[in-house]
Parts: sequence; C-alpha cells; structure tokens
Amino acid sequence: MREHTGVDVPVEPRLRSYAGRPVLTREAIFDTALQIAGEEGLAALTMRRLAAAVNVTVRALYHHVDDRQDVIDGVARLLVAGLPEHDFDVDDWRGSIRGVFRDAREAYRRHPRALLIGMEEQVTPAGVEAERILSPEWMLAYFVRIGLPLPDALALRMQLLTQVLGFVLSVDYPADRASPAQRERLLDPVPSAWLAAFPELTAPTVRAAAARPALTPDEAFEHIIDTIIRGLEPRIGQTMDDEAQQRPPEDEENS
Repeated sequence: MREHTGVDVPVEPRLRSYAGRPVLTREAIFDTALQIAGEEGLAALTMRRLAAAVNVTVRALYHHVDDRQDVIDGVARLLVAGLPEHDFDVDDWRGSIRGVFRDAREAYRRHPRALLIGMEEQVTPAGVEAERILSPEWMLAYFVRIGLPLPDALALRMQLLTQVLGFVLSVDYPADRASPAQRERLLDPVPSAWLAAFPELTAPTVRAAAARPALTPDEAFEHIIDTIIRGLEPRIGQTMDDEAQQRPPEDEENS
C-alpha cells in the first residue's frame, strides 16, 4: 500500500525490448491505458495522454491501435482477464463466500477507477473472451447449489458486486492514497473537525461512533462479510450443515 503524496505518479509503460531497445506493442499500450484509467479515471484516458505515457507521438500511437475505442476494448479485456477464479466448496459455503468477497476486493483494488468502464464507456462485446462470460454462470450455479433460489442467488451476486465496488471506490481508493493520519479516521461517519465545529449540535450516536477506536479498512470489510453471512445463515446455513453431517462416509471419501 503506497502513500499518497499529492503528486501524480507517472505511469511507466511495460515495453518489450529488441536488441536492447524498447519495442512498443499493443499489449504494452493497453496495459498502460489500464494504469491511467485505474489511477486517473477513464476521462483522463485520451490518445494524447496515452501517447505521452508510452513516449510516442499521437500519430505513432495510431500505428498500433485503430482509435480510442480500440483502446477501451483492450482495457476491458485486461479488466475481465484480471477477475479472480473462485474456489467454490459446497461443504464450506461460509468460507467460500468469504473468499469470493476477498478475492473480488483484491482484484478491484488494482485499477479502481477503471471499474466504472461499464458506466462511462461503450465496450465492444466481441472483445471479451467467451470463457470469462461463464464466471457469472459458475457463481450463480454455486449459490443455487448451496440452497438459494435463483432470485436470491441473483440478489447475492448483485450484493457482492455493489458492496465490493462501492467499498473499493469509497474506502480503499482514498485509504490507499492517504497519509497515515488521514487513513486512521477515514471510516468515521462524520469528520471529527465537523463535529468540533458544532459542539451544540445534538448527535449522540454519531459522536459515540467517532469516539470508538478507529477501524481499519480491512476490519470494516470483514465486518461487512460477517453481516452478509449472518443474513444468509437462516436460509442456507442449517440446510448445508445438516447435509454435510448426514453424508455417508463412503461419499466423503469419493468426493
């Protein structure tokens, strides 16, 4: 986790070399574009900004890519390729769901602002590998297998996407770039300076929350997962636990 100094960090293109000289490739261009989008946002991803980042002219950049849409599609492919492949264990649904949330958070933190690509850009469907489209199929099938009706499985997947995306953008992104002092109270419901500015304001719950020991982003995220799992337990917890206990020993050996 790096400290944020208030100065833009230069993007370093990852170039291949030939005879000791760097060679610009489409792969390097898309990788650099993803770095720009992840740190500065998709609006900052102009052809001029990208050309400067890979140390070529805009005209030279067009020798490698068709247009900005080509770049956006390349960024989308890299984002999708970076999504984690989850290990779903029917006998440990709590651990599996915890792992799904943790893996998604880790992947999203790599390029946080690029995650808004679906809202801010149009992506060519043919640019995404078909195999990666099966990821929602595997996740939904697992949720159904552990006892959730399909509508609830869809709701849980949506909860995963929105909770993790929202947490990464609103908590991890600023925390990863904040000073230690700023990071310490980042999760307070209201900044302490605001409360101090209005001592006459009646807000006992907010003041009590601000007086509690500060949570780290990791602790807050784990608390969110715990809350989600507790909400699922009445629906699937006992069913799956009973199923595992009733399984014949020979089935366990062959599983």
